[in-house]
Amino acid sequence: MKVKTQSKEIDNRATVKVDNDLHEKMKKLSKKGRRLLIEEYEIAIKEHIQKHEEKELLKDSQLDEIMRKYYDKLDKHLSSMVAANGLKTSTILAGLIRFFETYYEVDGSVLYEQMRKEGLDIFTNKDGSFINSSKNIDE
Repeated sequence: MKVKTQSKEIDNRATVKVDNDLHEKMKKLSKKGRRLLIEEYEIAIKEHIQKHEEKELLKDSQLDEIMRKYYDKLDKHLSSMVAANGLKTSTILAGLIRFFETYYEVDGSVLYEQMRKEGLDIFTNKDGSFINSSKNIDE
């Protein structure tokens, strides 16, 4: 049987037993809203479904919050690892500069600038290989 509402024609029917008190309230709502009883039930069902969908969205947003907190912790952990690695690297570099200062009898800032330039060349080399530099530290 086809039921026609103001918005569309519905081809399916569901027989559901509803508590008499609830059914009477639905009748009052339909009279008050000047709608058919079936339209009032449709509205109630749609609102019910919408509430459930909103709950699911809330769960998803809570998952987003949990993931954001996890990534923040991960970011802090990785940042501290990078900082620790930088400290170790700079300690090694400082030791090497002091060693070369004594060995070559050259100012450490000159050594640092030359090592920095060569390090940058190695770091930015596209094929990943070390640049064969014929530069000498004493030059």
